Amino acid sequence: MKTLTEALEEPGVIEAMKKQINKFRFKEAPKLMVGAVHWPPHVTLQERIPGVTDTTGTYGGDKDVGDKYYVSGPIGNILNILAEGYNFTYVLTQPSDLSWGAKFNNGTWSGMVGQVHRKEADMALGSFGLTWSRFQVVDFSMSFYYDERCITARKGLPVIDPWGFLLPLSPTVWAGFAGALVLGWAAMLFSTSMPWATSFRRKTNLAPTLFFQHVRILLNQGIPKRFALRGYQRLIFGSWMLVVLMVLFSYTGNLVSLLALRYIPQPIQSIKKLISSRNGIIMQPNTIVTTAITNAESGELAELNRLHDYGLYKYSSALEFPKKLDTLVRRGDHVLLITSLESSLLMAKDFAKTGRCDFYKSKQKFLGTVHTMIGQKGSPLVPLINQKISQVVESGLYVYWLKNTIPFADACKTFPSKITIKEPLALSNLWGLFALIGIFYIPAFIAFLFERLLGNY
Repeated sequence: MKTLTEALEEPGVIEAMKKQINKFRFKEAPKLMVGAVHWPPHVTLQERIPGVTDTTGTYGGDKDVGDKYYVSGPIGNILNILAEGYNFTYVLTQPSDLSWGAKFNNGTWSGMVGQVHRKEADMALGSFGLTWSRFQVVDFSMSFYYDERCITARKGLPVIDPWGFLLPLSPTVWAGFAGALVLGWAAMLFSTSMPWATSFRRKTNLAPTLFFQHVRILLNQGIPKRFALRGYQRLIFGSWMLVVLMVLFSYTGNLVSLLALRYIPQPIQSIKKLISSRNGIIMQPNTIVTTAITNAESGELAELNRLHDYGLYKYSSALEFPKKLDTLVRRGDHVLLITSLESSLLMAKDFAKTGRCDFYKSKQKFLGTVHTMIGQKGSPLVPLINQKISQVVESGLYVYWLKNTIPFADACKTFPSKITIKEPLALSNLWGLFALIGIFYIPAFIAFLFERLLGNY
């Protein structure tokens, strides 16, 4: 069986690949060496059991050449479409370090990029992010997916928010409520035709008195009889009373239910929070992410790179991610730095096993990249790959395949960060309220003591 290099040396083959890209097929199926690394859900590699016929249609390679693996997943489907459409067979080969590829100081490359650059492989599945250093040694296919990196961490245990008594009203409602108080007080203050206003020696004495009367209404204490209000003044006070009643009814109606809530902490939502947490970081070696972090000279990525000095990085292949998630990450002192789709897959698998949503993805996404395959520099095979990828992407097949490979993908997507329980209210629920009362009572008590001590002077 011919290799791809031998097939390309036949007269007219390269010219036909360039001019008849839609109709081209190899006359005699050559054998291609294809670099691949297990990276679900995009690429799933499984060892082939001798003597067992693969019935899934995703068998990788010719049975006569002893291929060790077969491939599945969306990228595996693209590879099989390429093999069937252009009439070639393939043998899957994994790099020794199970990585995508990084450039060493001596100019050599590791991983799948190294395999293709050294011509040990005709193409590699990846998927790969584009970098200038990689572009100098391999050719990239067109993109078939876009994804961003995120932090995957364990959720905390449900806790009580002692300031829950502030939650029945949103900050904007609290601000509007305070604004209505000031507005009503100012309207009364600048109403100079009040018959009882002349009983005050100065306008400055009137201002705090009026404000106190608005606060009395807020505390449901009513207005003293000596305040003889006229029609428009009653309208102002009546409007304030109406606002107070509506807000208090809403507040009391929601307060008890909110005090019964437990909040599930999800503290690490950004790179900045990750740096301050000093958690261990688990990620794959020799990827576009490790390169970006290592080369960063300023900003959050540069600070993240300094965590190397504290021994907080742990490199692992995608094969070990489920185990790392179930041990180190579940323990709460490590996080995974992976793509958003990988995170969804791992959480979905954990949900299928435990029935719980114990992990979360950070809100901050970073280092977004396109996903591509690679071929040897100048290889006429890359335009053929682009032709099939274009058809797969435009038909929506790739996204469809991805969704089918992740059962329970949305199970934890909308999982609540708050839960309700039934138990008696305790000091743990209300200590924030008592603390707030103390903040006001302590200055009042101090003022009272000064009045008693200095009252005779």
